[in-house]
Amino acid sequence: MFKDVKNTFKQTLIYGMSNLSIKAAGLVLIPFYTGSLSTNDYGQLVILEVLAQFAIGIVSFQVPSALLRLGSNLSSITDQKKLYSTSLGLIIILSALFALVAFPFAKQLSQLIFSSPDYQVILELLSFSIIFEVLGLIPLQLMRLKEKSVTYLLLVSLKLITLVGLVWYFVVLQDAGIYGAVKAIMYSNLVFLISTIPIQVKNIGPKFSVNFGVQIYKYSGPLIFTTVAALLLTLSDRLIIKIFGQFEDVGIYALAYKIGSLSNLLIIASFSLGFLPIAYKKFTSPDFKPFFSKTLTLYLGLTILLTLVISVFGEELTKILSSGEPAYWTAAILVPFIAYIFIFKAMNNYFLYIFLLTKKTKHHATVTVIGVLLNIALNFILIPNFGIYGAVAATGVSYLVMTIISYSKTQKLVKIDYDMKRIVILLISCAVIIALGVSANEISLLPRLLLKSILILSYLVFVYRLMITQTERTMLKDVLTKVSSRIKGSLFGS
Repeated sequence: MFKDVKNTFKQTLIYGMSNLSIKAAGLVLIPFYTGSLSTNDYGQLVILEVLAQFAIGIVSFQVPSALLRLGSNLSSITDQKKLYSTSLGLIIILSALFALVAFPFAKQLSQLIFSSPDYQVILELLSFSIIFEVLGLIPLQLMRLKEKSVTYLLLVSLKLITLVGLVWYFVVLQDAGIYGAVKAIMYSNLVFLISTIPIQVKNIGPKFSVNFGVQIYKYSGPLIFTTVAALLLTLSDRLIIKIFGQFEDVGIYALAYKIGSLSNLLIIASFSLGFLPIAYKKFTSPDFKPFFSKTLTLYLGLTILLTLVISVFGEELTKILSSGEPAYWTAAILVPFIAYIFIFKAMNNYFLYIFLLTKKTKHHATVTVIGVLLNIALNFILIPNFGIYGAVAATGVSYLVMTIISYSKTQKLVKIDYDMKRIVILLISCAVIIALGVSANEISLLPRLLLKSILILSYLVFVYRLMITQTERTMLKDVLTKVSSRIKGSLFGS
């Protein structure tokens, strides 16, 4: 069992670096944006990002997820190639259908969202970017399926370098504003897609398989509702803030959300990339339950540690990433709350894996739909009265309720004895340290940084000495050593 846990966290660490290398662009680029765009323009760019994420989730139709799930059960290379070719064919068809809708109505969409037709060209560029990104999801899942985590890391890093360079050129150097930002995103997606061609050519099969097409549809169909619900849960707050506020409010909230959700970028999403392929293969083994329980404890432990750092240093991170622009500093108040909320998102996501493993995707959809309906209702109630603070509260309540429901439902399917005592202690102790760290924000910079650093180190000692077993310490050391050796070997050929 510990061998599988170590493999999970080895893959997660490498995928974490991959996820960091592309998602960090969102943070690396914030000073570019805040230094070159007004708060109004940045808020508009955020809305465009929301639209893109929503479109990608719908257009992909969860075909990449089906490729990963169905492919994990195939041992024949021929069948794997047929499945990949079928998945790629479906994605191309879905992208073509999207193009038939997006381009003819770009002008109308511009008028609807921005009350002006002047954003038509920007929306057309965004549509190209969406198509390129959707097409790139299939080779990404192929690399996950084959556990090619280092290749995944290198290609995603290429995308990051391209994106950062192009945003600097178009937005900062040429001062092309939102148009330049969208063009940079489009070109980076295109570069990434082109870089995956050699991998795709090696894995394309002889023909489209109707049988696999039906299996993909049966698996993906229920998940598309989950996808839409999850996107609404994640993104609807920014749209509702715009309804009752201004683009400036959206920009401030988006900055706080990007900083507060660092644990989602660095651990939660990365963990899913590394864990699910292993969990699919491990699910039928006798020691699956202790493996699943132990992994949750370690996974949440890492998430909580990162949450602590983000929350305690939230004010400093906000001032750095906002290019010292005081108009954005209100975001610092929101960061600790958003960061802590993502611990419950991590728990909810983990419990929901059981529905994927048991192929009970309808239950997955039910939990997510409940969460999104609650979230939207609370946003409409709280945002008109409390603004961006109401949006944070709505998100927190929604994820807490979803976590409780998903835990209850999954326990009825697969009864697992989680180490809840240790998890609760970690949650409470983390909240206490965050409160102490935030209370130090009123003192001067150097004493504040020293005090916050002492708080973080004290918590690390507490966790290492009292909350982690000797076996777990040995396992973590071994994982870090192997990951380091693997990366060095891949980069330097040793």
